[in-house]
Amino acid sequence: MHGDYKLSKEVMAILQPLVEIELYQSSVYVSIANACNRLGYMKAESYFLGESKEERDHAMMHYDYIVGMVS
Repeated sequence: MHGDYKLSKEVMAILQPLVEIELYQSSVYVSIANACNRLGYMKAESYFLGESKEERDHAMMHYDYIVGMVS
């Protein structure tokens, strides 16, 4: 945390679930990518791994905001 940066309880009540949702979605995309790999659908696997990364990136944006790492 930087300085005295602190979010209100109301804002945290909104942001925390967003992080959890983004991370859950990321794990779902990894599971789908794994299934695609087993079936030999390598382009689909690559697509879903990319979607998973995008969801993790979204989660980290929310996290950075929560801990005050945004500029």
